[in-house]
Amino acid sequence: MKNKHDKRLKLLISAGGTGGHIFPALAIANALRKKYGDNVDILFLGSKNKIESRVVPKEGYDIRYINIRGFNRKNMFSNIVLLFMIFVSLIKSFFILRSFKPNVVLGMGSYVSGPVLFMASMINIKTIIHEQNAKAGLTNKILSKYVNKICVSYDDISNVFPKRKIIKTGNPIRQKLVDLNTNANKAQAYEYFNFSPSKKTVFFMGGSLGAKSFNEFLINHLDYFKTNDIQLIWQCGKIYRSNLNLSSDSNELIYLSEFINNINYAYIVADIIVSRAGAGAISELICVGKPSILIPSPNVVENHQFDNASAMSSKESAILVSEDRMEEDLLLAISNVLNDRELSIKLSKNISSNAIVDATDKIIAEIIKLSK
Repeated sequence: MKNKHDKRLKLLISAGGTGGHIFPALAIANALRKKYGDNVDILFLGSKNKIESRVVPKEGYDIRYINIRGFNRKNMFSNIVLLFMIFVSLIKSFFILRSFKPNVVLGMGSYVSGPVLFMASMINIKTIIHEQNAKAGLTNKILSKYVNKICVSYDDISNVFPKRKIIKTGNPIRQKLVDLNTNANKAQAYEYFNFSPSKKTVFFMGGSLGAKSFNEFLINHLDYFKTNDIQLIWQCGKIYRSNLNLSSDSNELIYLSEFINNINYAYIVADIIVSRAGAGAISELICVGKPSILIPSPNVVENHQFDNASAMSSKESAILVSEDRMEEDLLLAISNVLNDRELSIKLSKNISSNAIVDATDKIIAEIIKLSK
């Protein structure tokens, strides 16, 4: 007779570096746990001292770590050390796989996924990767030759991967955003920020780590928001908070925080959202359906964020402002959306039309198929 534990789904999820990788991974894990309860075991693999080391344990999941980083295109000599790190990570990944014995390994696209997904494919464990961006990352390009399935969020990326492996799923988002009901929670959301429903609100979302350029821009242009009586929600990032000589109570129009835990409230009250163009952020903006201004980070490898933002801008689903044009174009873009109701409605309608709200379910369905 088979042991009852033989029927359990054991999933290893490799994700890390930014919230754009971690939050979709957690959305999948939480949905699996909700659906299968005690019949699923989930282990995360990430990097120490990154966002996953704080967020994943808080969600009640075990996590293991490997020491790995991305390829350095500016300092080729440093990549000699990287080769050693890859070798050590492959060995450590092998022992983690042998110990946990997963049915399936899911990689969410960051470089931490490389060693464990490659090793899993070498020892005949089923593997699946998720490409969130409009342009495939180097790790996923390499892994695509070895994994069993590839989930994608954009149509145009399909020519990069083997077509027989591709499933278009969209990008998983946090369940509380899928369930967002702006009417039911509106009063509570305004109360949370101590804001007035009668005033316009702009939400600057610099990602889970913050954005230096956003912070510098806002410091230089706070008078615009005060003069025009515009409420500002400002997510500045943990590493920048101590350098901002401004308390959240210094002005009733400003809510300043290093990280907004109740981000669903920020989405509810915002009339415009100014955001980086990471795949995870865009997926949430699509679900929320608010007028959005996308400012791609120029520091992202292979310029993924510009491709993501361009894909949205080309469909008139968002306004694209490059970081080097923020001073010239950003305030004008904000003013245009706030003062042009037709433009605001068009942006909301167009961005919502991109929604794939069952992305999590589609990826879980592929995981279950592979596990059998």
